[in-house]
Amino acid sequence: MIRKKGFSFVEILLTLVILGIVIAPLMRMYSSALDNINANKDNIVAFNLARMEMEKTKNTNFTVQQFRIQPDKKYTLAVNNVDWLVERVAFRSKNPLPIQVRVYRKDEPEKPKIILTTLLEDLE
Repeated sequence: MIRKKGFSFVEILLTLVILGIVIAPLMRMYSSALDNINANKDNIVAFNLARMEMEKTKNTNFTVQQFRIQPDKKYTLAVNNVDWLVERVAFRSKNPLPIQVRVYRKDEPEKPKIILTTLLEDLE
């Protein structure tokens, strides 16, 4: 019997099936990792925007009474080709005065990405 060198069609087909079974979960894992990276980028940007607004609020040197008469602040920013909505809200009836900064993606305005809260009180 003469033995030919090389692989048969069935051997190649079986190898491709096994390779497909091994690679399919790896591709799903890679896709999931990319989604997580994008979500983390959004969270980092939202946190930095909220922190920036909170620092601006603290550095205004307003008294609590001045903050009580200030209107709430809302503005949009574009970061990494994404529009963000930054909102500062003062809860005027409470003492010490709670100030809250909320950051939203502009395309998801009903759900804030992050909320930071601080309490302001006058040092006397």
